[in-house]
Amino acid sequence: MATGQMLNFVYDQTGIEALTNLVESTGDPQAGMARLFGRLLIMTTQSAVISGKRIAPQLVFQGGIEVIRALSEVAQAQGLLKPEQEQEAAEAAFYDGITLFANEAKEEALTTQEREQYAALLEQAEQMEQKARGGKQPEPKAEASQTQETVE
Repeated sequence: MATGQMLNFVYDQTGIEALTNLVESTGDPQAGMARLFGRLLIMTTQSAVISGKRIAPQLVFQGGIEVIRALSEVAQAQGLLKPEQEQEAAEAAFYDGITLFANEAKEEALTTQEREQYAALLEQAEQMEQKARGGKQPEPKAEASQTQETVE
């Protein structure tokens, strides 16, 4: 359900405009996708909490992969992301967006235990990615921006 709502936003004109504006303001497709993804996660989990529900970190992580793919697809369709940059930009945007979400979500939206679960999931994913590259260390990623922006 939450993933569907995020995907609907991404493919809606409002989401396309938000992504375009963020990419243009940062000058970086990966940073724009990460910011929008992080904001979507924050809004979705806070909305769930207001409704008296919680979304398990594993579900957010899995749904997030679909949302990043959609953001990447939209960014390419809008001419904001070159196809040859897609994989690297999407992976970095996913990690940076999750990090932004984990750092900026309000206390009531994410418990300390959930924050720890996100950190563990990120660490596991990075280890799997490193194994897939034959044990090579990943290139340093830019830190997720801590800029306070709203998605309209």
